[in-house]
Amino acid sequence: MVKNKSSFDGMTDCLEHNANAEFRPARPSDWSIKFPKNTLGIQGIYLVGSSRDYFSPFNEYGMKGISVYNCCGSFVVAIPA
Repeated sequence: MVKNKSSFDGMTDCLEHNANAEFRPARPSDWSIKFPKNTLGIQGIYLVGSSRDYFSPFNEYGMKGISVYNCCGSFVVAIPA
């Protein structure tokens, strides 16, 4: 499951909070061929790399996983506990 909490918006040149963020099933990424290391093949996630991703454990709402924050947004990747 993936939950996008914020994402980069080029119109405002900053991260925009997603007030309606909800968990959804993980799907294959359209960018997985071009950016396989950054997306890990999962739609809705983007890892910057070079020590610029910040990871923390996630354990809420009956889900366990990893919360990630970087300059491109923040998201949670989790599975039902």
